Amino acid sequence: MTRLVLVEDDPHIGVLVAFALEPLGLVIERFADGEAALTRLRAGPPPDLVLLDLMLPRLSGREVLRALEADPALDRVPVLVLSARAAPPELTRARGALAFLAKPFDVDDLLRTVEGLLA
Repeated sequence: MTRLVLVEDDPHIGVLVAFALEPLGLVIERFADGEAALTRLRAGPPPDLVLLDLMLPRLSGREVLRALEADPALDRVPVLVLSARAAPPELTRARGALAFLAKPFDVDDLLRTVEGLLA
């Protein structure tokens, strides 16, 4: 069973992403803020993929990404960043895959990217 953590504060985008990924048979856990998502990620088990918005309440996507990098149990979990802003140059990871899709994104691009990160 492939597990995905979706961290997106816009409920419409969250529903769209979950609906688009449904045919892949993923178990999707949704969180609307970075703090709740990070608490879940640290509690384990680690997901197979994290989809992460950058603009989040309580803890930003950048802060979540830095926390994942600093945690040996999570530093190799692939992350797909979804953001309405251009990919900032500091979005890099020493370990684990990192991909970026700009909002609004094409659903086919989302599916291809998720499938590639899970392969």
